[in-house]
Amino acid sequence: MIEQNLTRICIGNSFKQGYITAIISSKEIIIDNNLTVSFDDLQPIEFTPEILKEYGYSDDNTIHNNAKIFILKEQIQIKTNIYESGIYISDSKNNIVSNRIKYVHEFQNIESFLIETLSPFD
Repeated sequence: MIEQNLTRICIGNSFKQGYITAIISSKEIIIDNNLTVSFDDLQPIEFTPEILKEYGYSDDNTIHNNAKIFILKEQIQIKTNIYESGIYISDSKNNIVSNRIKYVHEFQNIESFLIETLSPFD
């Protein structure tokens, strides 16, 4: 079952069952094989450095001039914040600016937002 805080999904997001082609309601989604799936039954795909490479990014790759991929190899504490090891978005000075990206669909949404919002062609 999908975690409660994983409510931001978009058409095109990838899950273990396939990628979303339509959102029928807050309870039902259609995936790429025309199967209707309950929102509660969606199974997220864990986001790993290996999957990051499949998207064409490396450990320290810029998504946009103001944001880049940041892979934290071990847990750290900065002031009162504890950051688990994992994949984050950082600024150009390696200051972490996102929560840990746990699932592929979260990365897809962040990547899309950064590319669309910060595009120099607007």
